[in-house]
Amino acid sequence: MTDADLLKEAERLSALLAEQAAKHDRDTSFPEEGREAIIRSPLNTALLDGASWLSFGQSLALLSRGDASFGTVWLMHQGSGGAFRALADPAQVAFFEAEFRRGAWFG
Repeated sequence: MTDADLLKEAERLSALLAEQAAKHDRDTSFPEEGREAIIRSPLNTALLDGASWLSFGQSLALLSRGDASFGTVWLMHQGSGGAFRALADPAQVAFFEAEFRRGAWFG
């Protein structure tokens, strides 16, 4: 995906998140609809697939505009995914990358 495509996707997901953000704040619940949507989205693996840090940061800002709690958790998940790529054991790196791409979340 191009950077423009990633930002369009982040805008789409932000709108989805915004629809229920106030409800999740009131109920102190997590926006599972956002998590379900983003694990099917190329945005979730954008860093693994070579997206720029600028596009990543802009995407994070858009997601956080839709639901700040979701943006925070997604950033922790992405950071964990990056850390797993730095493991010394190539088998562990391959395992965690496959899990990440499968839709598992880390934090």
